[in-house]
Amino acid sequence: MLMSVQTQTISAERQRAFAEPRDARTQLLEFRPSDVTNPLLLKNQLLETLPRDVYSRIALELEPMELAADAVIFESGDPASHAYFPQDCVISLQCATLEGASVEFGMVGREGLLGIEALLENGRMPGRAVVVRPGRALRSPVQLLMDPFRQYTRFRSSLLQFYGALYAQVVQRSICHRVHTIEQQFCTWLLLMRERSGTDRLDFTHENVAGLLGGRREGVTIAVRRLRKDGLVRTGYRSLAILHRAELEARSCECYGAIRKAYGPAAGVDPVAALAGARSDVGIPRAIRPSSPEGLGARRSDLRLPMHRLA
Repeated sequence: MLMSVQTQTISAERQRAFAEPRDARTQLLEFRPSDVTNPLLLKNQLLETLPRDVYSRIALELEPMELAADAVIFESGDPASHAYFPQDCVISLQCATLEGASVEFGMVGREGLLGIEALLENGRMPGRAVVVRPGRALRSPVQLLMDPFRQYTRFRSSLLQFYGALYAQVVQRSICHRVHTIEQQFCTWLLLMRERSGTDRLDFTHENVAGLLGGRREGVTIAVRRLRKDGLVRTGYRSLAILHRAELEARSCECYGAIRKAYGPAAGVDPVAALAGARSDVGIPRAIRPSSPEGLGARRSDLRLPMHRLA
């Protein structure tokens, strides 16, 4: 796949960073079992398809986690020993070269899970998985999901539908990187992030997004300025708020509509409006996020390296 991505030489120290992951910056939240099974806190659409009694049984073995920005969950080829069900975080699926260039070919949020390959294929990840929006997720050993996958038709069908939709997203994003303008790609990226996180406010840097789209930082900056001038978004320090989703969709490329259609009926529900009355943090202590000097403000070459790795 042809990409307009500039490659850079990586020093010996950075090459070692690939082989020697740094300490994980992901924390286990001190959830009580009742917090995990609370319907108001169950924001993952795949887990919602499980019968309530089945979910209550497996919930005791789910690990509530807070995923820090830029945390590398898997590298390409890693065995998927765990599945991650995002609740309000978003995970980017990326393809990286040995020279350090990378581009995003998909993303997973509360509509799905990371690690479905372990249930369907040989259990190895096809690309790098990096957290692009920090937040909460539930982690499950893959073996814990095997019985529900075999026994419950609705759960199995939802997983298979998600897998097919994710594949469609990968195919569509591949052609999108090649033929559409950076502004069209950026609008599509914003809309996909919005749907998967369930919020109109998104935190990122222009350089970070440019790396994900395989473009230049200047192109993203120009796109942001145009959208802000036209009143579609409001910007702040390393943040952007979507003000008019419909107008933003009109500025996106055809790929957004194709991807949304692939995800079926669930894609037709406005996630922000649907979650507005269902948010509840009762009983959940605030997690302390560690500072990350290498986070969203890192140089572009740094963003192509695993900042920190989950154990």
